[in-house]
Amino acid sequence: FAESVAGPMCQLLKASSNDVRARLAAVCLFDDCVEHCGSSAANAYASILLEGIQEALNDNSTNDDVELKQAAVYGIAQVARHAPKLLPPMQGQDLLRKVYNIAKEVETVSKNDMEHVVLVENAVSSMASLALLKGSPLSDSVSDKGAFTDVFLRGLPIEQDFDEAKICHDGLCDLVESNIINPQTEYRTLIRIIGKILVLVSEGDEVASQNTILRLMSVIGKIQQTVDGNSIQTAFSVLEPEAQEALVSAMQ
Repeated sequence: FAESVAGPMCQLLKASSNDVRARLAAVCLFDDCVEHCGSSAANAYASILLEGIQEALNDNSTNDDVELKQAAVYGIAQVARHAPKLLPPMQGQDLLRKVYNIAKEVETVSKNDMEHVVLVENAVSSMASLALLKGSPLSDSVSDKGAFTDVFLRGLPIEQDFDEAKICHDGLCDLVESNIINPQTEYRTLIRIIGKILVLVSEGDEVASQNTILRLMSVIGKIQQTVDGNSIQTAFSVLEPEAQEALVSAMQ
């Protein structure tokens, strides 16, 4: 594999390759190697993938190729999770800025109105994997996580990629349980997110494991203990009817 596949595909990652489709295929290949092929493969190919990611995100000639950017941004999350020690700190900070700038579209545009929702959701997940979630490689070096946390919350729930959704929604529970996200001040947003997750799960979308759903309901319990009933009722009243029904059903 290293000689017959990885070697030739490595050359296609470079901006000098004029075949954008081949560049996309190469990024996807190394994304999968890092994500699915075990720690040895992740350590072997993460640096190669990072080079391709950096070139894809820096190359202005690929601005219109959303699929290539999606794959590159997705790869950032995989490196952050599966080979975090191979991410140089300065490069990590640069990539964090890049994905944040993509992800922050959630602050001004509804997902229903986004042209490239998969790209934005990938960026939300990658941003969290770099700086917010448990074990994230830049967590200790990012002293003020407020802007990243705000975008992360606005970007949830993740709907397009079920694997990324499960990771991010479980990570949300970690952040609430560690009080990095305060349920007393973020209760409106948390009620919105949890209600929507429950609707998606009821429709058959595997965006959260059963264990995560139990943890999310514990978050609701914590909100009930720390926020007055009138405020909770107001937050509940602005939800879509499907979300209201899902929350009521889950709490019974």
